[in-house]
Amino acid sequence: MLGKTKIMALREKVQKLEQQEKDAQTQSQPAKKTYAPLKNEKFKKVRAAASIIALTAGLSKAIKGESNAEKAMKALPDQPQEIVDTERAKERFDKVKELLEKRRNTYESKVNEVDNLVRTEEILNICKQHYIQTYGLYHKEAPASITQVESYDMVDPTGMIEAARLFNVKSTQAYLFWILRAYCGLPLPEYWSKVFDTNLHREIYYNSCYDVKISVRPCYFYILELVNYVKHEVLRDKESFLNFSNKMSLCDKLGRQYDVDLASMIKDLIEKPNSERKNYFTYHQKKEVNREDAQKIVKKRKKEELNPSNPGESW
Repeated sequence: MLGKTKIMALREKVQKLEQQEKDAQTQSQPAKKTYAPLKNEKFKKVRAAASIIALTAGLSKAIKGESNAEKAMKALPDQPQEIVDTERAKERFDKVKELLEKRRNTYESKVNEVDNLVRTEEILNICKQHYIQTYGLYHKEAPASITQVESYDMVDPTGMIEAARLFNVKSTQAYLFWILRAYCGLPLPEYWSKVFDTNLHREIYYNSCYDVKISVRPCYFYILELVNYVKHEVLRDKESFLNFSNKMSLCDKLGRQYDVDLASMIKDLIEKPNSERKNYFTYHQKKEVNREDAQKIVKKRKKEELNPSNPGESW
């Protein structure tokens, strides 16, 4: 058991520490370096534990508690508390500054994006006027000015599927299929070209005069106006648009004609993408020529070569 004198001495020591802490808190000036660590919560817990141990357990444990308190004091930084707070405030300021710069950069990028969209809209409106002057606007079916274009027959069906997705054309709207074909088949205006963008990994359209890149064809606004006009006419007189076929006749690069079931392609690839794929293409079969007919044709050709002034009937 501890003696009364030792316990009293230990109490006095604890009371002195408490008085020193109170004096440090009441003073307006910062506490001295020796008492600044008393503000640390860890040291307070160690000191309270040491006082309790001294009163209950014994002198040896009290001495051990005081040694732990001294170790905690040595582990504290040598810099005053004001310097530590200043460094932390500087770190916070740097983080806030970095966040503000990121927000400013994102805002500037959004502003530039809006400016590009406005500029693109102006250029697409110019292209729209060009197509209206060249091919006209209010057509319920494909006019001759569009069907006579060479690229109108060489359209890729996959491009028409992308156009159907772009203009929200359904498989039941066969009266709009020729407009999808026109979107893919109309030639590009002057100063426009198709290029491959390495960043987007896809083909885009570039205008060398205005230095503008867009992801849609220059006839986008013109085709959109055609789609809206035909849809409006369908609401007025639906019976006149029931004769359009779901199939279209196209040509490949070798000039061979084939039919494509565009309605089935739109239904399977867009509306029901999980459905089974079918054979949507049917090539036109040429008429077989008999051997006798072939010999007659050869004889006619020889006669024409021998007597070109009398070609006879055309074969």
